Amino acid sequence: MVIIEAINEYRQYLIVEKGLSKNTVIAYISDLKKFSIYLNDSFQINKIEELSKEHIRLYLKELGKTNTSASITRKLVSLRMFFNFLIKEKIIDVNIISDFDLPKINKKLPVILSTTEMQEILETIKINDHISCRNRCMLELMYATGLRVSELINLNVSSINLYMGYIKVVGKGDKERIVPIGEIAKTILDIYLNQYRDKFIKK
Repeated sequence: MVIIEAINEYRQYLIVEKGLSKNTVIAYISDLKKFSIYLNDSFQINKIEELSKEHIRLYLKELGKTNTSASITRKLVSLRMFFNFLIKEKIIDVNIISDFDLPKINKKLPVILSTTEMQEILETIKINDHISCRNRCMLELMYATGLRVSELINLNVSSINLYMGYIKVVGKGDKERIVPIGEIAKTILDIYLNQYRDKFIKK
């Protein structure tokens, strides 16, 4: 079977039977058409029956010259789904792509701000109303305590002890821990609670 004809049948399958979105179908088919062009340009292959594992290996090697691991993974997933379709429709008997593993995707290390950079960010929020005070207070608390966003937004006033300078935090698995908040965060939190918080309470 001609490869491009198989790709067109696969396109109809994705639309009609799988019900995938237009953009998703376009992405999958684009990957497959590029694969077909490579086969034709490099080996003058245009039929499914002429394909071998070596052709796929060389294709992946070629992709490795200009593509990221994430991009290669996506293209390989597209090919795997296509070959699963070919097996399902009995167009081929052996899935020659099943032996190829997805490449490991290198995870980027998180960018860590310096103390000076963090201070500059905090100081851009000048306290002049209840909104700015709340925003400054949230950032100060996260910076001082290392709270997760989910922990911060679920923090109750009853969990705050300004006198002793700590907060009780309920984290993953409902585990409770005591976290000191530091003098600067304590001062901003005191201002928020005693001067501005009432403006957020619906009456």
